[in-house]
Amino acid sequence: MAALISADCLDYVNGKVDYTSKYEAFVDAGYDGATGRYTVQNITVHPSYDSKTKANNVAVIQYNRGSKVLWYNYNAIKPDSWNGYVYVQRYLSDIDGMAWATPKVYSQGIGDSKCSQLSPVFKENKKDFACSSGLVSAPSSTLSTCSVPYQMVYAMFSGSYVYQAGFFSHAVIEDGKDLCKYGSQRTYFTLFSDYLAFANSVIGRTVYYFNEDTWSMPQTDYEYAMTKPSTTVTGMSNFELNFKPSFEPNFEPNSEPNSDR
Repeated sequence: MAALISADCLDYVNGKVDYTSKYEAFVDAGYDGATGRYTVQNITVHPSYDSKTKANNVAVIQYNRGSKVLWYNYNAIKPDSWNGYVYVQRYLSDIDGMAWATPKVYSQGIGDSKCSQLSPVFKENKKDFACSSGLVSAPSSTLSTCSVPYQMVYAMFSGSYVYQAGFFSHAVIEDGKDLCKYGSQRTYFTLFSDYLAFANSVIGRTVYYFNEDTWSMPQTDYEYAMTKPSTTVTGMSNFELNFKPSFEPNFEPNSEPNSDR
């Protein structure tokens, strides 16, 4: 099995992934209630990942590689054709017991001008990000007493269908130091669409995708990278989550393409 995750979720030593950390993948199969806990066996960070700008904030993890089961999810492509976004918080309420909390959901349309004002990398690469003003309470007050960003974003299509589209990358606040008190804030989500070729080159298997116009295909350059920001902003605080999501979207964990993860 394999999954795309935010490269920021990993630990690094001298710019390389710290493999002394124990990475695990927690899987919830959605419709049939099946769950799994697996040790991550392989990690590939996007070669153009920039931890400062958050460009190409993407990595592929592989786990349970000996499984004979072929499950998969469809990943939304062509963001300019989507009807909007659904942001979701999913986390384990009991890690040892593999119990998942009820997801929290927030829907929003396409981002506003403030998104570009606060994040240069978003301004230069709008098709590779979703931008939201929505926040949600932290899974536990021991993690944070502030509100926090959602973890996942799904693309909305006609007929109320949603498909997984991306995950949290970074947040930016203006006139503040954290999400407890600030003047304005936006959270940014890396979209999968342009990174499916990269994922395919890593795992060597088909990565499934969806768009309503069935002739659409994702771009095929496995070395695709975002445009580097040409400007910087001052007076902003750029930060990432101080806790790691328990689950990131899988390419192959479920035969139901619209399962809620």
